[in-house]
Amino acid sequence: MDDGDSEAAPDRRGGGQRPPDTHGGDDQRRGRGVRVSGQLRRAVVVGVFIALTAGCSLVEPDESPTSKAPQTTAAEQVPRSSAEEQTSPPRSEVDQAEPDNEPEDGSARPDGDYAVVVYVVDGDTFDVEFTDGVVERIRTPQIDTPERDDCGFDEATRFTEELILGQTVELIPTRDGPDRDPYDRLLRAVEIDGDDVGAILVRAGAARWAPRYANEDLRLAAMYEPAEEQARREAIGFWSGCGWS
Repeated sequence: MDDGDSEAAPDRRGGGQRPPDTHGGDDQRRGRGVRVSGQLRRAVVVGVFIALTAGCSLVEPDESPTSKAPQTTAAEQVPRSSAEEQTSPPRSEVDQAEPDNEPEDGSARPDGDYAVVVYVVDGDTFDVEFTDGVVERIRTPQIDTPERDDCGFDEATRFTEELILGQTVELIPTRDGPDRDPYDRLLRAVEIDGDDVGAILVRAGAARWAPRYANEDLRLAAMYEPAEEQARREAIGFWSGCGWS
């Protein structure tokens, strides 16, 4: 949601540091166990979301007996989506923006900072607290979940809550995009136990990819584009429940 989030964003600004790697052998084994456990939990959350949205329409039917106009989709209802509020100019093709000396797969990944998710605003926006106590509002780049009052808003918000609320996540800046959006939110890709949260949302049909911002980070675009193609092809999540097209 990109109307300034209606709720006041945190006032404090800052960053967090990567936790020191002090694990011994036993700690490493425990760490792997935690990651596997987290991945299994997320798999269950994704499965539940897909099952709840499969084969059902979240769009309220038109009750007028004389109306023959087709229902509008979430994209048609909102003239300016949340992804369109980001600052970079539109680009229609990913390969137009590939910089010189860029790896062909755009796979280079910037280092990130760690923080705990303390509040979820909607499917693609949330608050985190860094290790120094500073709180920031985060906007996930290149994806767009339903806006408030749009079909799927509540479901997408709950889905993101189940995925990351109370969890430690890694926040990764985009390679070539802005640090903040027009509402002073940090633009950060989000990973939990090495899994990209944006990719999870897109793959589950809870978010759409915004290709116009692909040039901000080709690594993300390389994940999100095929994930959206698969979700659309298989009519997963809101592609069926909300009539996305």
